[in-house]
Amino acid sequence: MYQIYQVLSNETIDTIAKKLNIDLEELKRINGMGENVVLKEGSYIIIPKNNGYKKYIVKKGDNLYSIARNNNIDYDVLVKLNGLKEGEYIYPNQEIIIPINNTYITKEQDKIKDILNKLNISIEQIEELYLEPDQIITY
Repeated sequence: MYQIYQVLSNETIDTIAKKLNIDLEELKRINGMGENVVLKEGSYIIIPKNNGYKKYIVKKGDNLYSIARNNNIDYDVLVKLNGLKEGEYIYPNQEIIIPINNTYITKEQDKIKDILNKLNISIEQIEELYLEPDQIITY
């Protein structure tokens, strides 16, 4: 999924990539840009739509607990999002995803209304439904 982004004053492709946490080479490829591209204020580029996650490349000395703590997310959420098992090793240069937004993993017999109360979201906005165990909710 993609969306349109309007270039602001003094922005470069590099500053946009950093600001939006998008891989610079991917951003250039999506927009058919070569090296030394100059953007004009007010022009439009295509960017990947934020899906609520960012990529993280594991560094030497990282572990899932420290990554979760440093990103202020629940360890169990990080493990499940990445299809890992509790206590599983990760390795330098391995790519994992980290949620950008608050994330909740459903439990058996969770209902949307119960989760909405827990997350302090209005019940009137959602119908009452049962959820399956281990579903991920990003809000």
